[in-house]
Amino acid sequence: MAAQRLTQSPAVRPITDVMLIILFILNSFRPQSLGRLARRIVASVLGAFATLAAAATSGVPVLQVTAPNGQQNILIGTLHVPVEGLHEPDPSIFSGARHYVIEHEGFAPLPADDAPANSAERNWAKSLTNAEIEIYLQRAMCAGLSEASARSWLLAPTPHEANAFAYMICPLPRYTTSRDIYLARITPTALAKNPEVLEEANWVELQRRMVPASADLAGFRWTLAHDPKAVLEQIRDELNAGDYDALRGLVLESFGSPDAAAEYGRYMLDERNAAWLPRLDQILNDGNAVVVVGAMHFPGPTGLIALLRQKGYTVTPVDFPAASVGGPE
Repeated sequence: MAAQRLTQSPAVRPITDVMLIILFILNSFRPQSLGRLARRIVASVLGAFATLAAAATSGVPVLQVTAPNGQQNILIGTLHVPVEGLHEPDPSIFSGARHYVIEHEGFAPLPADDAPANSAERNWAKSLTNAEIEIYLQRAMCAGLSEASARSWLLAPTPHEANAFAYMICPLPRYTTSRDIYLARITPTALAKNPEVLEEANWVELQRRMVPASADLAGFRWTLAHDPKAVLEQIRDELNAGDYDALRGLVLESFGSPDAAAEYGRYMLDERNAAWLPRLDQILNDGNAVVVVGAMHFPGPTGLIALLRQKGYTVTPVDFPAASVGGPE
């Protein structure tokens, strides 16, 4: 279960050596003696090697968590949505695992959300411009909704459901799954059949409903003004780098205002983190657990890293070997 810190990928070293040789040859020529064809060839070779270097398998940042009693565990952050280029861990991450832990399972079978008491919030869609509505419709229909169905969500009491479609990437990524699904597929069968959860789906939905509709609307309009693909790729890059503080900053920015970000952070991050601790404490002290939660739950003074350290856990960022290209999907 011990995660491993990677050294330089072996694929990068020969690429670097060849590039140095090419640069030496370039420096050996006077500029006027290097013909146009030679310049194109050298540029093509350099470009090809740069592509290979970028494609070299990198490690996957995870958190190695040592309980006060010495038991070892792994926490790995996820995004919950598919994004191309996210590095995934090798299936050996589950070697010796006794616990596979996720946030919750399924969807909340609760009645539909009550309409906001504030009439202005109830008519939230009337504040949208024609241009914003057109962008929303394009993204919702790209996700497979008919125009009539997409428009019906604009009549909902809150923007929450429509917001999910506003974040849609068009065209949708092909052959890409979320990290949650990838990890579920490589989990040993005995663990995958009975994943352990930190919360009930109903409780999470009730927490979500505590976020004011005005906060949902701020995020909805921010998303319509930005390219979801570009935003998600920025977040992916921070997760690949293990920079959880930067990732959290990007996500909170997408809520459109400091007030909206604060409301979301309170109900969907801080209060959930605190509620998870008793269950997490029990599992982590038993050891050999792989815990998969949204990476937004890691950083900050109320994040899991700080909360676990306050309880005497040692939390160490490490790089776990990445799955090979063409590995399990």
